[in-house]
Amino acid sequence: APSLNQTELPVELRGLFYPQNLPSIVVGACLDPEPGDRVVDLCAAPGGKATHAAAIMLRKARARGEEVTGVVIALDKAAQKVERIMDAARGVGVRHLHAFRADSANTRRLLAPKDRDVAQSVDDFERAVGLIQGSATPAASWFEDLGAKVEVCPALPQESFDCVICDPPCSGLGIRPRLDVSESTPKAFEDFASFQRKILRTAVKLVKVGGTLTFSTCTIDPLENEFNVRYLLDNFPLRLVRPEPKLGKAGLETSPLSIEEREFVQRFDPVGDDVGFF
Repeated sequence: APSLNQTELPVELRGLFYPQNLPSIVVGACLDPEPGDRVVDLCAAPGGKATHAAAIMLRKARARGEEVTGVVIALDKAAQKVERIMDAARGVGVRHLHAFRADSANTRRLLAPKDRDVAQSVDDFERAVGLIQGSATPAASWFEDLGAKVEVCPALPQESFDCVICDPPCSGLGIRPRLDVSESTPKAFEDFASFQRKILRTAVKLVKVGGTLTFSTCTIDPLENEFNVRYLLDNFPLRLVRPEPKLGKAGLETSPLSIEEREFVQRFDPVGDDVGFF
């Protein structure tokens, strides 16, 4: 089969589609951002969920005869991965996506101080990503400049994002084929779950009141899935909402979630054509 990499496709086919597993598509469909929303993807590489969110915003704006006034911020720790996100965004044609290098587990460096004036933090952020007309920013011309330098993410204002996507590093037990499971030890699962909670704490600090946080993984390990949902519900002012569309199965009966809560999460098993996903 020919490569589906956007940069390797014939020009006339670029931006018409983006290959993605069904469960990953469900994340964007459930998030369903509006054209004016501020969206941040904390672990965005290779860019599928971030570009999908940006494409949904663009489609809605075009259908209404409007412009996209919001932004998608896509983050990753490695510069090479950020470049892949930028290539994906160029291929899909979403100029309102800006990719930056950042460690989403390092809350102190990524977030603007809580005690700082919120309006000033938002203003500084918008200037940094070019949302204020006439602002000179490193991110303003990245779309046309294929050699654009990967920039460090500007400080993100807390409690100011309408949508937060959190798909943190995981044990990857849902990925197929997976022939090497030598590192899949109980201690490794605990470490992954603990690290995910660091990034989830960042996510909670970024989402604004009334906003939406999606949490997903490509593993079937309940410690990294249902147990981390329980952690969020027990420690932060969050509530689960019924997902739409609902294509996956309910959460595990042996998990710490209630019967009702299990219906509000989606679990995909690695059988048939599906990958394992939560």
